[in-house]
Amino acid sequence: MGQMALFFQGVMATNYFYYYFQMPNYYVRKSVAVRGTWSEEDLRSAMESVQRGNMSVYRASITYNIPRKTLERRVKLNNAVKGLMIITIGINYIRN
Repeated sequence: MGQMALFFQGVMATNYFYYYFQMPNYYVRKSVAVRGTWSEEDLRSAMESVQRGNMSVYRASITYNIPRKTLERRVKLNNAVKGLMIITIGINYIRN
């Protein structure tokens, strides 16, 4: 190879390295509004559908636009109130 070809090969390797392995210079946090956009009414409807056996948790989560794991946890604990989750274990209360 000629010197010019080696030069361009080195430039391309350097650009590749900086493009793929350089740390980002800033972090953009997701908006707070992205989380918990479902309503309490939708949660109650989804929980009723699951508990009656009309829908699976997966189908209800898609239909009512509620995260699947959230719906699973709420059905398991029978908690349809949006907000702070209070889990009772015996007499003690643990706040999540």
